[in-house]
Amino acid sequence: MRFCSAALLILLMLPVTCWAESIMFMDDSGNIFFVDSIDQVPVKYRDQLKEPLKKPAEVDKKDVKRYEKELKKLQKEKEKEEKKRERDAKLAQKREEQLALKAKKEAEREAKNDKKRRR
Repeated sequence: MRFCSAALLILLMLPVTCWAESIMFMDDSGNIFFVDSIDQVPVKYRDQLKEPLKKPAEVDKKDVKRYEKELKKLQKEKEKEEKKRERDAKLAQKREEQLALKAKKEAEREAKNDKKRRR
């Protein structure tokens, strides 16, 4: 869970390419308006519109490498934690088996002692 949270945080920190259009037009009074869609521009102002730039945001390669390095570090930590959990689970299971065997032997001794006492 900790790994997922960290990975999500890293992904959110990465710059995201933004493809949204921002359209600007000016009315007769000189007021400037920004809208998201050409449909929101009044028909009489559409002739002033220019083709919007569709260049994606650029990502700094140094940042990407740093994020990838951090992600690898988190993955290694996750693997270590998983191995530790598996090892701890095996040890706990082994202890339970030993305790069960010990309890069984103790019960057998008690049963033998009871038989001897009854004679």
